[in-house]
Amino acid sequence: MPSGMAGMRGDFRHYCRIHGAGGLVDRVLLPFRAPSLFALFVYRFGRSVRFGRSWPRWVAAPLRGVHGLLFHVSRYATRILLHPFVEVEANVWLASYAPLVLGAVRIGEGTVVHQGVTLGAGGPREARGLPIIGRGVVLGPGAIVVGGIDVADGTVVGPNTVLASTAAGGGNWLGVPAVRTRRPTESLVPALPTGSADDGERA
Repeated sequence: MPSGMAGMRGDFRHYCRIHGAGGLVDRVLLPFRAPSLFALFVYRFGRSVRFGRSWPRWVAAPLRGVHGLLFHVSRYATRILLHPFVEVEANVWLASYAPLVLGAVRIGEGTVVHQGVTLGAGGPREARGLPIIGRGVVLGPGAIVVGGIDVADGTVVGPNTVLASTAAGGGNWLGVPAVRTRRPTESLVPALPTGSADDGERA
């Protein structure tokens, strides 16, 4: 699972491709244009501190304290709640400027999370219904995925859709409760930012 500086560099490169940040100025401004990148940086740091190498106690305690502070700063500054226990794979894109609550066992590589998405249910960690999000999944604006369910690779969950049962076989899902739909993906979810230079980054 990507973590630490290596994970941060991977996220930065991915966001540069998505947002078309090729020049120096665009790259410097990228975390301001897409503050969800900062939330991912804090997450990768937390993964490294809490689940990475074994640190001596005198090092681990201050690092955890720093992460705890950054976690809360990131949570309120970016409006993204992303705990370090969630396994976020590489090349995941998160929308900015709208609340995201991301409680899942895993968010697979290449997943696209649009604004207002909620994953999982509240309460103590051991009591939560945490879904497993496969690779290349697209979660539309306002989508809710709850329960200990599996969302197959390549699934598209449409806007304001509530998915509470395993989406067997992937496909496109829409409605409350979610049902499989034949509507094309382009009519269900917005495209990634127009600066995207790599169509393969979109699920």
